[in-house]
Amino acid sequence: MALAKPNPTIASIQENADAILATGRPEVIIALGGGSALDTAKGVAAIASTGSSRAWLEEHLRAAASFPPGFSPPPIIAIPTTSGTGSEVTMWGTVWDETSGAKYSVSHPRLYAERAVLVPEMTTSAPAELTLFTALDAVSHCMEAVWNRRAGAVSDAFAAAGLARLLGGITDVIVAPEDLAVRRRLQEGALLGGLAISCTATALAHSISYPLTSTFGMPHGLACSFTLPEMLEFNYAAAPDRMNAIVNALELSEAESPADALRRLFDHWGVRSHARRYLNAESAATIKDRLLAPGRADNNVRPATHDDALNIVERSLA
Repeated sequence: MALAKPNPTIASIQENADAILATGRPEVIIALGGGSALDTAKGVAAIASTGSSRAWLEEHLRAAASFPPGFSPPPIIAIPTTSGTGSEVTMWGTVWDETSGAKYSVSHPRLYAERAVLVPEMTTSAPAELTLFTALDAVSHCMEAVWNRRAGAVSDAFAAAGLARLLGGITDVIVAPEDLAVRRRLQEGALLGGLAISCTATALAHSISYPLTSTFGMPHGLACSFTLPEMLEFNYAAAPDRMNAIVNALELSEAESPADALRRLFDHWGVRSHARRYLNAESAATIKDRLLAPGRADNNVRPATHDDALNIVERSLA
């Protein structure tokens, strides 16, 4: 048994692997916890594969060393205790470099969990802030799958079904955090968001989030979501028809734009005030040149410049 740290690093995954592999290669890895625990399990499983090692993982992430021939990690059973990352149904494990602050992913089809088990009772002890931030991560996954160059009918279906559960579920869980039916809806929404980004990967909102987490310590779920209303406005202007899965999930009043309807929800949830605890326009300007991450920003349906990205952040805080 090993304990995962929030935002797992190369070093913390290596330490977990040392503890787990001290008595031999496990037949199966049970990952119980939030996204960090599930991502740690994927990193440990990768190290535990025949031909891998703790040093290989470091070389793979930092220097793009290839997967060993016959890569065969132990199967993973994923039991999420938060409703956010969808890591229980993706092949990606997020890993941070404790030296440079860079964000990597260990990713391979054999790192999909063998089983994903949803137990809503295991999420009720999560504090209100953690519940909100993780659910916002799932909302971001759904929306990022929609305004994505790789989007299609399957990803749209997953995203629409996820948003149908998440948008009302967040409002309801704030009022009734012990309601297991609500918790179940959030879990299902997060899982569907994970399936959506498994088709598309994420886009500009996640690209912007990485330096906000590594530099300012903003929790990932908040960092990749507080810009979503401005992001929706930015992308809707270029590709309104592509936004249908999002527009249909929002309850628009007669005179509201989709972005305004999402702003109204975010204001009700207090998202902007949470973001302002970590960031202001002046501090955001210092990381302007780091807001566009290759492999994420270029998935966005509307091309964005560094100025566009900074403007989205500043408008989201205003």
